[in-house]
Amino acid sequence: KTWNIDHHVSNEGFADINVIWPDASSACEVIAQLFIEEKLDKDIATSLYTGIVTDSGVFKYNQTSRKTMEIAGMLMDFGIDCAKIIDGTFYRKTYAQNQIMGRILLESMLIMDGKCIVGYCTPRLMNFYNVTKEDMDGIVEQLRRTDGVEVAIFLYGNEENKYKKYNDENKPYD
Repeated sequence: KTWNIDHHVSNEGFADINVIWPDASSACEVIAQLFIEEKLDKDIATSLYTGIVTDSGVFKYNQTSRKTMEIAGMLMDFGIDCAKIIDGTFYRKTYAQNQIMGRILLESMLIMDGKCIVGYCTPRLMNFYNVTKEDMDGIVEQLRRTDGVEVAIFLYGNEENKYKKYNDENKPYD
């Protein structure tokens, strides 16, 4: 049997068993609730906490709820290194990642009376800094932190003349 565990309302349920909870912050929040607590250990708790932290934007996106925080607290009881997980997934960057982020921030544009900020990165620029699409993580969030900005848009080139667009909750638009 196949399982489909998700939190996206757009998931149409393609498996034999579909567990789709749109109110959850992440698939890991759903999984944590399906686990029998006695079967959890520190390694599993670390993985689930990492998934919740990354998918909830360190507990700040709209789907983060009291339940999310209770589950995170339960996972913390296993002695996981929360600071290391958050630093490693959100804040620690390579030198090349810092360089490309700096370049994108420097060349970003404020529009709509400063309420919207737009940043972009061409495939040529990615090649120059020797970065991949994974190295783009966190850039839209940094743009969003600009004072007065309500919407951040970040586009980067997948290949010539094709761009991946992210909204201010770091969710891709297709």
